[in-house]
Amino acid sequence: MSRCSRCGFKIPEDEEARFCPNCGAPLRLVVQPPTYAETLTLEDRLPKVSISKRFMLVAVFFAVGFTSTIAGALSSMDSSEAQMILRETEKVRNIILNAPEIGVAVIFGNNLIHCLFMFVPVLGIIHGVYVLYSTGRVLAALGALHGGNPLLLLLSVMVFPHAVMEYVAYSLALSESFWITYTAAKGGLKALKQELNSAPKMITASTVILLLAAVIEVLILLQA
Repeated sequence: MSRCSRCGFKIPEDEEARFCPNCGAPLRLVVQPPTYAETLTLEDRLPKVSISKRFMLVAVFFAVGFTSTIAGALSSMDSSEAQMILRETEKVRNIILNAPEIGVAVIFGNNLIHCLFMFVPVLGIIHGVYVLYSTGRVLAALGALHGGNPLLLLLSVMVFPHAVMEYVAYSLALSESFWITYTAAKGGLKALKQELNSAPKMITASTVILLLAAVIEVLILLQA
């Protein structure tokens, strides 16, 4: 790119001007090397998401999800609503005890459906927070009917590996929902396509984690 030696104005390549179009000075063209920004390709300009950032955001959403569950556990609840929630919980428990293989499918299928929806940009994050808040409501129901402390119940649940694994799977989904939204907003359609290449890996990882978590949960319930 040629520039005016007086004012630095860029001279169009297709013009053979003798005077600067900007300041009128006689041109003594000086060829300037391209700047770093000018050498970047479109691929280089697309927003990049490092592995460290991905791990950090997964941790952030794990904390967000856990906080949502705490909020649900501390929410107020009357006895009639608590009884309704626990009846549904008891139905699932009976299915697991009577037919463990069906129990695994029920737990895994239910968790996977919620998890897949969490990958949806924006709406997935809202759905995920609501699902984990609803999980806390089950603990609130137990506390309302049996007089236990919901927070202590939550901590006792998180001791089991399947509970932590479910939160990890959901956090992967929620973080990917964010990155899809972020890259699309920053880099447009091309950046979105690039990020969508990572989505299948996250979906696969979440699916495997939820399946293992369902198996572990059923085994724990059978031994209780």
